Amino acid sequence: MYRKDQIKGIIALILFGAIGLTYLLTKDDDIALIVSSLAFIIWLISLYILNRRF
Repeated sequence: MYRKDQIKGIIALILFGAIGLTYLLTKDDDIALIVSSLAFIIWLISLYILNRRF
């Protein structure tokens, strides 16, 4: 369980970093909205995969 929590944290840091860098580099709200939406979808998929029982 502890390993899964570490993986979730790493994924979250990467996704938040990508959102922040996109906003800082482009200053365009539309692109940042698209990136944040994709990051949210990736986050949900990773939660599903990590919490799935085999």
